[in-house]
Amino acid sequence: MTASRPGTTTSSLAELVEEVEAAGLTLTLYNPTLPEERLALVENHFDVTTISVRRRATDDGTPENFAVLHDGDEFVSACDVAALSAAVDPAAAFTPTEHPNAEPPALLAEIDQSTFTEYGKRRMILASRDIEKRAWRAGASAIHVGFQEFSRLRTQLDLYRRLTEDVTVHLYGEADWEPPVENVVLHGYATDEIRDHWFVVFEADDEADELGACAILAQEREPNVYSGFWTSQRPLADRVLDRLEAEYPATAPHA
Repeated sequence: MTASRPGTTTSSLAELVEEVEAAGLTLTLYNPTLPEERLALVENHFDVTTISVRRRATDDGTPENFAVLHDGDEFVSACDVAALSAAVDPAAAFTPTEHPNAEPPALLAEIDQSTFTEYGKRRMILASRDIEKRAWRAGASAIHVGFQEFSRLRTQLDLYRRLTEDVTVHLYGEADWEPPVENVVLHGYATDEIRDHWFVVFEADDEADELGACAILAQEREPNVYSGFWTSQRPLADRVLDRLEAEYPATAPHA
């Protein structure tokens, strides 16, 4: 079923992407001595964002492996480069570690309105996984997922069956298929806005901690090439939800 609804005063998804695209920060790696492949993980992670990554040496060579995030001359955050490298390692997201419950560096939480360009489909999936895992860890919450067409969920059925054991999933897209998954609320729309955007938004309750507010929103500007932003700030994540709730109410529950 596909429905429509008159426009509202909320910012469109495209307008939200454009608004965040103007932001930019610098990440400086001071006196790096880690193996080149570990440093490359950090640089490659940010190479399609507006964050500029650079290496610098101090006069006395200390401290080693120290990452500083700054906005112009203004200090934002800092952390150990090794911890940052481990946190952005895409392989680590799906493999056990010595400290499976270790929190990522606080520096990453400061990169909360970072834009990216030319994300391919695989990288979008990895970014989406991070938010899906946060929702699963928090439990008793809801997640809003826009994959452009419902049929894109076909290859992820096992994952979403596990996720929906504890989390209500709101699925947005062109209703070209009915997912055989319980605890899913369908939002079937064939608008250009829904077909052109990929998003995952973790809807936290009012008492949720810092894990309870995050979103990724991307616009497909070429086939399978996405530009957009991720955020861990609740106000921006809520603005994405405001748009979805105002324009795309549920078309069918799926129990």
